[in-house]
Amino acid sequence: MKDAKVFPIFSKPIYLNSIDYEISKIYPELEKIKWKYIEVDSNEQFSYSSLDKKILDKKPYEEIRKHVEEHFNNYVSNILEWDQEFKITTSWLTKTLNNQRANYHNHNNCMYSGVLYLKTPKEKAKITFVNYETKRFLLIPKKYNMLNNCEFLIDTLPGDIVIFPSEVFHKININKSHEERISLAFNFIPVGKIGRPTADSYCEIQPL
Repeated sequence: MKDAKVFPIFSKPIYLNSIDYEISKIYPELEKIKWKYIEVDSNEQFSYSSLDKKILDKKPYEEIRKHVEEHFNNYVSNILEWDQEFKITTSWLTKTLNNQRANYHNHNNCMYSGVLYLKTPKEKAKITFVNYETKRFLLIPKKYNMLNNCEFLIDTLPGDIVIFPSEVFHKININKSHEERISLAFNFIPVGKIGRPTADSYCEIQPL
């Protein structure tokens, strides 16, 4: 039998890389952040979020923003090959202490989202993605791989950056250590002329 060709069509590409920047330079700024506890009607412990939702617009984060945009452009232009301009809409920090976590969620009002890890426990910070698409049968594979799994976990260290389509559900795994986990989240939308001018879905979004 010849080797078969397998086409992973309609995939949700998750980008993982690390920025070329000394993350510890930003640590003094993290001490100035005002945090809000994410309250949920539950006995479980959830993460903190910065009150400021425009972190990357602030001067101390200018260098980090350049690295985020560089990796984002690599993702959309060189890997996905979109010929489109994008802009950051919101950016904020999350802090997860011992036994805290965040439930599965996705991001609205954006096309792509990402996370840059600033502080992680020695055991690494974990982010898990899940596929909530309806399955006809729940089968247990002999071995999980990229074509049959419903969950995908990534271990990260300071300086690691993860970028993904905003509709993909993901969660902050529970922090089992006594070290704080701090990450910077961000959202992007396309701007300018979007689609074919003759299409009924054509639109223009002004740059922010």
